[in-house]
Amino acid sequence: MNTESEQSLTGSTIVAPGAQEFFLSGGPVGVLVIHGYGGSIGDYRKFGEALRQRGYTVLGMRLTGHGQSLAALRATTSVDWQASVMAAARRLRETCRDIIVIGSSFGGALALNYARQAPDHLRAVVVVNPAVRYRAGGKVQTLALKLLRLFTKDYRKPGISTAETARYRQLGSMTHWPIDGIFETYRYIQRMVLPHLGKILTPTLVMAIDDDPIVHSDSARIIHDLIGAAKKKLVWLPGKTHRPFRDDHLVDVMVQEIETFLDSLPSVNSQG
Repeated sequence: MNTESEQSLTGSTIVAPGAQEFFLSGGPVGVLVIHGYGGSIGDYRKFGEALRQRGYTVLGMRLTGHGQSLAALRATTSVDWQASVMAAARRLRETCRDIIVIGSSFGGALALNYARQAPDHLRAVVVVNPAVRYRAGGKVQTLALKLLRLFTKDYRKPGISTAETARYRQLGSMTHWPIDGIFETYRYIQRMVLPHLGKILTPTLVMAIDDDPIVHSDSARIIHDLIGAAKKKLVWLPGKTHRPFRDDHLVDVMVQEIETFLDSLPSVNSQG
């Protein structure tokens, strides 16, 4: 599977090399990995390689508008991102009979919405630092963003050093979030995810870092408590980061937790 530059609403733009989707051929069970809003699938390459070593086929997808420019990202909405997930799942299904969907941050919201449709081929859904409540998502912060939008279209991600800025550029990850896009993720979570968690019957693994600086840890608890799946598990990961996929140790921990969870499912083993 090859990703080429795409034609966006703002004109022709090139996808950064580090943001290209990747396909790692393995066994009959496929894993679809969904990155977060304004992020890059390049951050998940080591995670994908670790899963392939366990025998899975892995598709690390790129959400529409990502890995290009802020202008391209501003031109997309949740309708586009959700369509990206559906299209990627169809492509993975061409190779694998069953799939596992893994979403990080806002990608977790997209993964949960996909799981709500309860497709027969979906073996499990895994969400990591899932976004239901943001640290800066209260009424005061929302008002501040609305005021800021009068002067600029974008909001700089907090805590990005000069060295990290270069990494972001290489991976095609945004150093800023479009403010309208932030509100779009709020609306999607409130309308498409939270009211429907009880309808999700697919086995669900929730992994989160309690001291996540971006997403409030209540998000993981809310999802775990409200989701309708009979088989569900909440795992707290060590550290203080919103992006555990960049940490080799945390990658190992997450992969092991996924394997353990899959092995615990009735009449299902990780590669059966």
